[in-house]
Amino acid sequence: MSWVVWSWMALVGCGQPAGDGSHEAGSGATAPTGGTGTATSVTLSGEPAMEVTPLRLDFGTGLLDAPTTQSVQLVNTGGDTLTVGPLELIGDDQLFAMGSDAHAVLVAGDELTVELTYAASEVGDHQASLVVNSDGAGAPVVELFGSTHGDLVLTPGAWDAGSVEIPCSESVDVVLENRGTDRVYIEPWQITGSGFWVNGGPSVTTALHPGESMTAIVGYQPLTEGASTGSLTVINADNSIPPMSLDAVGVYSATEIDAFTYVAPTSVPPPPAVDMLFAVDQSCSMDDNSSHLADLLTPMVDGFSDLGMDWQLGVVTLPHACFNHGILTSSTPDLHTRFAEAVLDGHDASGDSWNSEKLYAMVEDALEAAAPGRCNDGFLRPDAQLHVVFVSDEKDRSPYSWTTYLTTYANAIGVVTPPSDRLFLSLLGDLDLVCGDFSGTGQYEDGVLYTGGALLDICQIEPSFGTALAEAAVA
Repeated sequence: MSWVVWSWMALVGCGQPAGDGSHEAGSGATAPTGGTGTATSVTLSGEPAMEVTPLRLDFGTGLLDAPTTQSVQLVNTGGDTLTVGPLELIGDDQLFAMGSDAHAVLVAGDELTVELTYAASEVGDHQASLVVNSDGAGAPVVELFGSTHGDLVLTPGAWDAGSVEIPCSESVDVVLENRGTDRVYIEPWQITGSGFWVNGGPSVTTALHPGESMTAIVGYQPLTEGASTGSLTVINADNSIPPMSLDAVGVYSATEIDAFTYVAPTSVPPPPAVDMLFAVDQSCSMDDNSSHLADLLTPMVDGFSDLGMDWQLGVVTLPHACFNHGILTSSTPDLHTRFAEAVLDGHDASGDSWNSEKLYAMVEDALEAAAPGRCNDGFLRPDAQLHVVFVSDEKDRSPYSWTTYLTTYANAIGVVTPPSDRLFLSLLGDLDLVCGDFSGTGQYEDGVLYTGGALLDICQIEPSFGTALAEAAVA
């Protein structure tokens, strides 16, 4: 939709007729709201002349399909009648709108207000020009700017399951879309309310890129008779998403059940064993970050215990690729101290720091050293998952691409080609370019997103990250 509003204001001083050549341009005018730029000031004369204010309109950053409106003021500052038009939009004219083929006749001192609307149907930065043609001198140009960054959209925004008989259930598909231009990180979804449940959504912090979506099923199975209310909440650091409200009523069936047969559930196989390999960058910028890694061990081990998982850890930081303090398990004496020392051990026997910013290559060497008779023998167990955790505040500088190394990792556990439900990569990295060398996550993040591991911020290490790493092994 577009609007053009013509409004005329006499700008002539008291007792002085228009066109006598004695008035300053813009006398008595009210300054237009919005926009920036400098008006062209012209002294009244016997010829038609025009002042345009402003010469630049910035609509700022808005959401998709959310119109915003600003105006441009045109004033006849000459001493004769001014014919305005046509007004032309050039550039992203389909996103900026006004009345088509606008024309007006302004006597000396009259003013015309032209309203323009920016309503983008696509994300990005947009620019157009408004060319103001008239029979006066020149054709002033007003530059128009606008940007659109979509938001996260949860569909549907509310769900009423209606009356549901006990013990039946109802469900609805829920979709979260990133309609913006920036990557966002989504936390595990939270649901409240008696009888409501959610199946799907992220189990750990997950990146959602522009144009991507994630789905889940929200359901209601009443446990007792009566009304229930609840909500589904999606949390992320950059967007505020209104919770999805949930309503339902549990009722007893009109049909009486005389008897039923209880069938015991079939046995559920235990969670898989996991071999977790930490590859830790030992460059000097990592000193402060590495010191907090030990805080992750206890919640991670507790997470494995809660999941009933058989786990073991290896930490590699040195060029010989052997694990610092060997393979760590739940029976390792003084486990916490050994893990803390292992992640901080960054020098070889000669005292030289290794270029440990090549973590993909480091992990490849460590897996080769897991062969029988080598220093990491016993780390790769048959049918166990391999979970590689990269820890670095810089991008990877290994000589080959992440896909090459991922194939090597898969081969080490007996998988011909990835992807595999036995191979996961996770990253503790500088996700937002805050604490590292500002090179970002590079191909570390590519491998993590491909395998479905966890993306965690090394600049703000929290104990909960340990739980997230444990849960990623069964996600």
